[in-house]
Amino acid sequence: MFRSLLPFQFHPSMRPLAYIVFCLMVSGCDNSPSAALTIEKSWVRGMPPGASMTAAYAHFRNRSTQPIALTGFASPQYASVELHQSVVVDGVSRMRAVPEAVILPGESLVLEPGGYHLMLIGAKADSTDAVEISVETGTAGRFHAVFPVRRATE
Repeated sequence: MFRSLLPFQFHPSMRPLAYIVFCLMVSGCDNSPSAALTIEKSWVRGMPPGASMTAAYAHFRNRSTQPIALTGFASPQYASVELHQSVVVDGVSRMRAVPEAVILPGESLVLEPGGYHLMLIGAKADSTDAVEISVETGTAGRFHAVFPVRRATE
C-alpha cells in the first residue's frame, strides 16, 4: 500500500486532485525547454503618456551545457520587439539592432541601460504594470516572461 511522505493524509476523495496538482507542478520543472535559460532582474522602463516606444532590461542566464542563441522576441502589447545594443562611436552614443545573441554555457547576457536592451516598439495600448515578452531561441525553444514596469520615480 502507498504510504504518504507528507506529514498529513488526504481524504480519499481528494487524492485524484492532489495527484493532478503534483503532476502539473512536476511538468513545469527542469524538463521544460525554458529551464536551460533563466531570466533574472527583468524590468521595463515606464513610458510617459503618448510615447510608443520603451526599453526592457534583464539578465539572461544559460544554465545548459550548450550555447543558446536568442533569435527573436515578441510581445502582444507591442508591434515589435528588437534586441539592440548601445555603442559609443567617436564620442557619440548610437544604437544598433542585433539580429542574434549567443550565450555560452554557464554565461549570462546582461541587458542594461547603455548596453544591450530590448526595444519595445509600437505600443498597442497605454502602459500597464507588466509587459509579456516571448523569447525565441535557436536550440532551447520558446518561452515567455513577464517584465514588471518601473516608473521614472522607482
